[in-house]
Order: sequence, then structure tokens, then C-alpha cells
Amino acid sequence: MATMPRNRFKDIMRHLRFDDRDTRSERTKTDKFAAISAVWSSFVTNCITSYNPGRHITIDQQLFPPKTHCCFLQYIATKPDKFGIKFWVACDLKSKYICNVLPYLGKDPSRPSGERLSENVVMRLMEPFLDKGRNVTTDNFFTSLSLAQQLLRRKTTILGTVNKIRQEIPQSSRQRDCNELYNATKCSVDVMDQMVREYTVRTGTWRWPVAVFYNMIDMAALDAHVLYQACTRRKERRVDFLVELARELANSHVTAKKALKEELLRQQPSTPSPGKRAMCQVKNQCKNNHATVRCVDCYRYTCGKCRREIPWQCQDCE
Repeated sequence: MATMPRNRFKDIMRHLRFDDRDTRSERTKTDKFAAISAVWSSFVTNCITSYNPGRHITIDQQLFPPKTHCCFLQYIATKPDKFGIKFWVACDLKSKYICNVLPYLGKDPSRPSGERLSENVVMRLMEPFLDKGRNVTTDNFFTSLSLAQQLLRRKTTILGTVNKIRQEIPQSSRQRDCNELYNATKCSVDVMDQMVREYTVRTGTWRWPVAVFYNMIDMAALDAHVLYQACTRRKERRVDFLVELARELANSHVTAKKALKEELLRQQPSTPSPGKRAMCQVKNQCKNNHATVRCVDCYRYTCGKCRREIPWQCQDCE
């Protein structure tokens, strides 16, 4: 209530849009993500430019489960939610910072013919971080010899499991082998997803752009916490940081709202119109008393029980 009335918030969420609805049908022909692509692109650009990840980056998929339908909804049997919008995510190993993220929208006509989807995804996610001697960890969906060669040409190594049915794998190398480094670097995206779900702004909606917006806000809040700790060298619980972040984001709106309210009160007469009385707005010593005079400081109607002696001032003001 300090920020805005509940009904106003519901009204804003009911009409929330991220693009021009009149031109959406035309843009959707070439971009299935058109309803939120402009805002999403700005978010991803900020993620890339705001943080310098460490040596190890993990790439995996996130399945975001909205309560809505869209043309690129995916089914993954191994995920807890089964159905959802799939995102390809690149995370920093140590901090779990989301370095880059791409939505999966189905068949991409811009992808070169003959290029594997897995290789295209890894190269697009890693493009801002190549040529720096980094290592990328992937699972067997992404890992291939041709991908390793592409990355090596860009001074980047790859660590990942390989499906033993791949033709480029020698027969002598198809024995199962447990690698401690891979086990230590493979779970960054899964941990990130758990952290995002722990403190979320997500709520029910039937519009997939709004659902994606919720996921974007949760990701941005996680990245903001990582940046805050990196810049201040302070360790702070994420829940405390999120509460303070929400308070600071709302502070400018609350301050402007309070200033406007005070200005409107100043413009009103110090006493009600003849023949009318106002309810006491202080209610410090009374319940439902009527008042005819305002406090000289906060301009609220103040009855005789709730006022100080001289001048006519409510007991809340000093």
C-alpha cells in the first residue's frame, strides 16, 4: 500500500505489454519472441557487459514452467515440471552469474544448414567470452569433436561427457570414466535455477510474455546480488539484499507520491467547507472523532483529543 494501491497494481499487470501490439503480428512472422524480444535483448546485453566471468563457464538448459500455452513450449521428461519454455543458459561456475541466455523457439531458419543445434547454441552463448583462455563445461547433448575444434580455434577448451554412439569417438575411448573436474563444474546452471526458484516474483498468468518477464526479473535479481558482492566485497544474505533492493526501487515512487500528496493537502483550506466535518486522520487518542482543523505540519485532520496544545498540531508531529 505504501507504493501503490492493490487495485492499481492489478490494473497495471492486467494491461502490461512489452511491445507495440499493432505491429506484433507482422514481427511475429520472423521472430516468435517478438512480444518481449526488445526487453529481453536489453536484459541479455546488460548481463554480458556488466560482469567478467571466471575461467570456467557451464552451459545447460533451464525449463521455465509457465501456466500458459505458446508455440514453442517444450517437453523434457527428466525435468521436474516436464513442460515449459526452454532457455539455453551460460553460467559462471564460481558465482552462478548468468553470463548469457537464449530462448529456444524451435527450428531456426537463420542457422546454417548442416550445423548442429548444439554447436550453434554453444558458439552463440560463448561468443562474448571467447579468445580469453576459458573452459566451457557441457553435457553429452552439446559435446562433440567438431565443437571442440571450433572452440580450440578461439582459444577456448571444452569439458563434457560424450555420447558413446558418436562416430568420431574411437572404440578404445568408449569406456565409462568418472572425471572429478567435470563433476565439480557441471551443475552451475542447475544450482542457478534452484536459487532463482527460491526467491521469485513469479505468480500466475495466462500470458507467456509476462511469465518470461517474471523469469527475467528473477535472473536479474540473482545477477544483481552477485554484482553487489563483487563491487562491495561484502557477503550479504540474498534474501536481505532482495528486500533492500525492492525498497530502493520503490523509494523514488513513494517519495514522489508523498510529495504530491503533501502538495495537494497544502492547496486545501485549513478547515472544511461550511456545514461539513472530516473524520480525524490521526486516531492517536480517539477512534472515530470528527475534526474541523488540520495539523500545521502534516495537514491531516486532527480532533481535539489527538492534538497538542499550541499550535494545532497532531501528536505524531514534533
